[in-house]
Amino acid sequence: MAGPAVPEVGEGGTMQMNGRALQADPTIVAAGGLRAWIETHRDWWFDLVRVYLGIGLFVKGLQFTQDGEFLATALRQAGSAEFKFRFLETFALHYIPLAHMGGGLLLAAGLMTRISTLFQLPVLVGAVFLATREDGIFTHNQEFQFTALVLWLLLMILIRGSGRLSVDHWLRTH
Repeated sequence: MAGPAVPEVGEGGTMQMNGRALQADPTIVAAGGLRAWIETHRDWWFDLVRVYLGIGLFVKGLQFTQDGEFLATALRQAGSAEFKFRFLETFALHYIPLAHMGGGLLLAAGLMTRISTLFQLPVLVGAVFLATREDGIFTHNQEFQFTALVLWLLLMILIRGSGRLSVDHWLRTH
């Protein structure tokens, strides 16, 4: 009993089955071309995540400057004794929006990427603990999961660096 017909590579690299040339499906060829492009530009995807994350952090910083009372309330509700002192509360109220706005712009541009990521890390680590302080990890809102994801992406950017689509790369090559 003969098995199923298997395509073979014929003369000139064309695919053949039972001695006849196979016609290529244009959608498969296009998908194969897209896949090849994605494989050769894999680092660009990580750079696009970095740009998106930078823009998101910048917007979050703007949001904190527009509604400073929200951030102050969140810090006070943390119940931590440190935030009951006006100096530390004032410092955090100024540091968090500035770190998000300045660091977000630098991340999006890919300029001083690792340094701007380092400025973001204390804010996100604190946000992870604030998100879990009252309700714990398993709540219906996604605050903890989203904050932990942003923290994880920042750690990956800290390890990897800025990438090809960045001002840092341009400055190194020119």
